Amino acid sequence: MRTILLLSFLFFMSGLLIACEKTEDAKTVEYYLSNEKELDKKLAECKDSDGKSKRTPDCDNAKAADYKRNVL
Repeated sequence: MRTILLLSFLFFMSGLLIACEKTEDAKTVEYYLSNEKELDKKLAECKDSDGKSKRTPDCDNAKAADYKRNVL
């Protein structure tokens, strides 16, 4: 029983640490549209070595700005 309680506590604490991870403020789509060098830099950062996109608010905004830049 102690082992189960200890493991539960450890999982709970690790969840808290993950939830408290520092995140940066996401820049807006408008910011990226007016700063194309930053947009290109962020788009490069958002792709990992496998070519898969990261799913963060900042990357989503950069991708939306890139779409607007290329389509509109």
